[in-house]
Amino acid sequence: MSVPCSRCQSPLEPQDLRCPICSQASPEQDLPPQSRAFAEVLRCDDCGAAVTYAIAHQAPRCHFCGSVMHVERPEDPLEEARWFLPFRVPPEQAASLLRQWLQTQRGFFTPSELASEATLSHLAPLWWVGWVCDADALVTWTADSNAGSKRAAWAPHAGSGQMQFRALLIPATRGLTYDEASYLTPGYDTRSRQPGPEGPQNTPIERFDVQRSVARSHVIESIHRAAAAQLNATAIPGSRKRKIQVSALLSSLNTDRYALPAYVLAYRFRGQLYRAIVHGQDPRYVWGRTPRTYVRVYIVVGAIALALFLGLVSLILFAAM
Repeated sequence: MSVPCSRCQSPLEPQDLRCPICSQASPEQDLPPQSRAFAEVLRCDDCGAAVTYAIAHQAPRCHFCGSVMHVERPEDPLEEARWFLPFRVPPEQAASLLRQWLQTQRGFFTPSELASEATLSHLAPLWWVGWVCDADALVTWTADSNAGSKRAAWAPHAGSGQMQFRALLIPATRGLTYDEASYLTPGYDTRSRQPGPEGPQNTPIERFDVQRSVARSHVIESIHRAAAAQLNATAIPGSRKRKIQVSALLSSLNTDRYALPAYVLAYRFRGQLYRAIVHGQDPRYVWGRTPRTYVRVYIVVGAIALALFLGLVSLILFAAM
């Protein structure tokens, strides 16, 4: 249950040491003993992800990276997701999407046998976690454009104003990298939220192991990107623009904890493990890392070195004539 900040009235969560808006110290909360229950979690020894512990997890492996997990009872309770987005991509379709993705990964440095020899070794549905934020901010900006430049190529412009940002999805996961999570976020429909999980049985749910203060820096980054795009389209005059700089001062921030569906698929190619991620709601989003054949790299490097050597020899012979 959140309480308001005594200075700016922004909602505070139990783990907030300070207000994310005005930095006022959070008041001490006398919680009843039952609210201080410490639930056991499964912690990955490699990537550090924490998921909800269930007795059904026999000899658990991390669904994010395949490493060994151990049961942990954290000293501080970990927050849980309040809302769940349902799975819309079934496991069979996820496996098919991965196979199609492998067939498209045919660059010069990608082994030609990748699609035929890759073996799917682990298809793991999971819910990773993130914050959905509504924020208000005072945004100031500066930019150069051709409007009013007269004889010069550029003229300076500046401005400020209040802007609203709604349904910003900020990753809070430790199992996925920030780049992976950011790639997946545009495909989620937060309007489909439900109070409980809906998807494959015994699907692990990541716990919120990252403090909300971390979300604030990511919120600011997201606001800067969104504000720059909006200002470029609506507020900055001129047809040519450059050096758009944006600064945002938060005036309100409301966050909700969400669990987001995805499939993490580990596949083996010639004995080595690789990871790909399939979106749990939108099949258009598939992210992965493919193996590279270094033999072709060496061939290219050798061909370049040989061409340079022959060119140098030709120059020497031409100069000697």
